[in-house]
Amino acid sequence: MKNRVLELRSYHKDCWFKIYKAFGWDIMDLRYGSLLVRIMSAIEAVTDYLNGKLERIEELEEERLYFDGFKGPIRYMNAYGRIVLPSRIAPDA
Repeated sequence: MKNRVLELRSYHKDCWFKIYKAFGWDIMDLRYGSLLVRIMSAIEAVTDYLNGKLERIEELEEERLYFDGFKGPIRYMNAYGRIVLPSRIAPDA
């Protein structure tokens, strides 16, 4: 997954710079960067579990929440601050 996200970022960057030049890519860097670090954290957690350093992965034992609070298919949502994480500490992040 990590390698595929890196490939996607590279392709996206090529497309972006053809259309928008450098303007706004800093935000995309932040988004791809946070996604890649979350992937790395997941890899670490699974590796630690498989190597016996963790007895369990706590996040996997929690009750699964619906994406937007409603049962059923995910509805359209294109607001980064609403989809980046379930925490509402910073809802407009």
